[in-house]
Amino acid sequence: MLLYGRSSSPAYPITADAVDPCGITDQGGDFMTRLSVDGAKILYSSFTYSLFAPGSGGVFYLYDPLASNGVFYRRTLDDPPFRGVRCVANAASGLQGDFATGMIFTVKGPSIGSFLPATGRGPNNFLAGTEIRVEGRPCSILYTSLNQINAVFPSEVYGSSRLIEMEIFQDRVLVGKVSRFLRYANPAIFTIDGSGRGPAAALNEDGSLNSEDNPAKVGSIIVLYITGAGEPITPERTGTIATEPGGALKWNVEVSFGNFFIGSEAEVLYAGDSPGSVRGLVQLNVKISTELRDRGAVWTRMKIGPLLTSRYDPPVTIWVK
Repeated sequence: MLLYGRSSSPAYPITADAVDPCGITDQGGDFMTRLSVDGAKILYSSFTYSLFAPGSGGVFYLYDPLASNGVFYRRTLDDPPFRGVRCVANAASGLQGDFATGMIFTVKGPSIGSFLPATGRGPNNFLAGTEIRVEGRPCSILYTSLNQINAVFPSEVYGSSRLIEMEIFQDRVLVGKVSRFLRYANPAIFTIDGSGRGPAAALNEDGSLNSEDNPAKVGSIIVLYITGAGEPITPERTGTIATEPGGALKWNVEVSFGNFFIGSEAEVLYAGDSPGSVRGLVQLNVKISTELRDRGAVWTRMKIGPLLTSRYDPPVTIWVK
């Protein structure tokens, strides 16, 4: 049984072998799903954003961006996936979109990375045979596996509103190219489950994890972690580890808490490097306003310059008492 449609949720179930494993917006997107005969089990499910056009009977046409003029291949769900990049997304939100200087991002696709998973710490321009370059500048590889790579966008590439090309290599072989616009920021908040939705990966003032059983008090300080904040005032080498507070951002950061669309402005006490973590992960120390009336799971909004974080349903939240 084949289903074609559009989901209003970015949490629509996608299988590991999806030809397009990333959503494109915070409102989900078009999908193609194959169910078992009794309709009780998902056998295959994928978004259908830009890389392929669905046909009838499980046939789809896959675009190969490495071909000279672009080629569409006729495929079926029973064909094994061929090697190539399927999507590039902000590592915090999981959404495809534009790049920003220093942003931590995720690349997904069949057989694009190392057969054996590897994790890097510090500048790693070539990790287990995996390499990513933007305008000839290397990205720092944080993690590589067969179907996923996590990396940091180079701090040496900056600017705004211009189209750039990213190249992904494995064992010196080009496995994918991606073209995206470079913006001054593409902000997103890291969450507990890594989906970019629901409870934020936040720390209370005493350093404990913010949770339903351990909420923050109004008037206290809470720590949020974000990426896509754009270039700092004084850029450091891509992928280096921050040893102390610093790395002040070029753009102003605003945070508010409050359910629905009436938020209580919070005071951002610090916005910069997170000591002990890779540069590109930005730490925000935020004081919750004593005027905040909401309790429980409270919506969290962040704005860098005029850019707001994407609004999810459900949104990113912190726990407050």
